[in-house]
Amino acid sequence: MKGEISNKPLYFEIPDSTLQVFFVILAYAEQNPDKVYLFDESNHSLLQACQKFLSLKLKRITDENEAYSIFNIRIDHSKPETQLLNLSAPLIFPKIIVNRFYKKANLKDHRLYFRGILTKPRFKECMLMFLTIKDFSATFQMVRKSLKSKSFQIDTEKVYFDFTDRGRQKEFKYLDDNYYREMSGFKYVFCPKGDFTWTYRFFEAIQLGAIPICKHKHSLYNDFYYYRKIDQSSNHNALKLIEQNLTSFKSKFYLKDEGFSEFA
Repeated sequence: MKGEISNKPLYFEIPDSTLQVFFVILAYAEQNPDKVYLFDESNHSLLQACQKFLSLKLKRITDENEAYSIFNIRIDHSKPETQLLNLSAPLIFPKIIVNRFYKKANLKDHRLYFRGILTKPRFKECMLMFLTIKDFSATFQMVRKSLKSKSFQIDTEKVYFDFTDRGRQKEFKYLDDNYYREMSGFKYVFCPKGDFTWTYRFFEAIQLGAIPICKHKHSLYNDFYYYRKIDQSSNHNALKLIEQNLTSFKSKFYLKDEGFSEFA
């Protein structure tokens, strides 16, 4: 720790610029809008990305003798676990996603939505999902188009899937306006596993007012409602699940007002 933690400028020490680090900084900055955040070459691009969504006060470190506070951020995606000083949580999300992109269910497209990179495991999951919901047009398009390219769209009466090679590349892996705005327009979001069994997409869908469609179980999903396939039999029930998911999400993954009181 450099100096005492008080209202001194703050420096985030990060191992790498991951999506969760970006979310942690945004979540902290939401609670501390008047804080001055120090930057150097290692964290400058990340803080600039945050500044697109919050008016952060940024200052370059120029004097090694200036008193400031250091916050260490450590992420283990395999568990997952997020550590910030003595605070530990599976994941931390900022409030800005719900506040900026949430859309009510009656304004949504009722088809199943997905956008992401096409991998071999995802190809199999998508094909199984199309067969499960008896969307044979999507099944045919999937086979035909994947033989020609890894980037294509499947647009039917039941699904809208956009396979892209962009993914969460460095310049896009932070809070992507277009991605969230598009996802928020759909009532159901397909959440196949990525590098791990759990996926950010599951919780992004919940924050945007959608119901995750997911085959895989993970302890992180406990207390959340999701479907194995689209269930449109009860629209009233779907609206209730969306509300319950969002309430549970906020209680689990938002920083409480007192969350940083002991070292803010």
